[in-house]
Amino acid sequence: HIKVGAPPAYRIDGDLVKLKGLSVTQEIAKQLIYPLLSDKNLSKFQSAYSVDCSYRLSSLQFRINVFKENDGICAAIRALSLDIPKIEQIGFPNDVWEDIIERKQGLVLLTGITGAGKSTTIASLIDRISEKTACRIITLEDPIEYIFQQKYSLISQREVGRDAGSFIEGLRALLREDPDVVFVGEMRDPETIAMTLMAAETGHLVFSTLHTRDATGTITRILDYFPSGRQHEVQNQLSLGLAYIIAQKLIPK
Repeated sequence: HIKVGAPPAYRIDGDLVKLKGLSVTQEIAKQLIYPLLSDKNLSKFQSAYSVDCSYRLSSLQFRINVFKENDGICAAIRALSLDIPKIEQIGFPNDVWEDIIERKQGLVLLTGITGAGKSTTIASLIDRISEKTACRIITLEDPIEYIFQQKYSLISQREVGRDAGSFIEGLRALLREDPDVVFVGEMRDPETIAMTLMAAETGHLVFSTLHTRDATGTITRILDYFPSGRQHEVQNQLSLGLAYIIAQKLIPK
């Protein structure tokens, strides 16, 4: 974490630890953060006052959120290894992930708080599918986190803001691109949720994420996105298309 008026801080097993030393000034914050942004993302930040992006350095990929607040510019930066962990290392039962990767259609939802490892679990599942199945995989992310290697499957990764105007625009196009497996980075609004459910109903294996703490809360959250007149329709879509809700929580070492 970089914040004007405070020393840089980082998390160890979920706890925030401040570095010893001088507080960050506005000028130092700009010197640290601006080189991480492309010209397009810097322009977006200067006009919208916040931006999500990624940055690659050597063997690490960083997910970055830059925003303005009362004291000036701030950034939250998460480091991700470029190596996608094997699904056996993730920590949920073999019979669950083995069933998921064998599926030909349905919606698999990973839920949990920010930083719970949802994207890592999905990346591990998709990577295993790519190793064993000759299929077409298309992801729609904001931003792209893990970079998949071409294996037995054919994989395309699209980033919102760079390769698609929005999640909903990208989804509409994606369904015309002959995918077998789809990853929608996050279901953020009613339109994206409806299109994601439709994709799961129409013969695609679809992965996505939602910020909820448990399976019951996930169903409630999805329905709450829609007016009461549409909730019965969405319930029917869920009954037909939903395969798994996996509520994930990281346990401190």
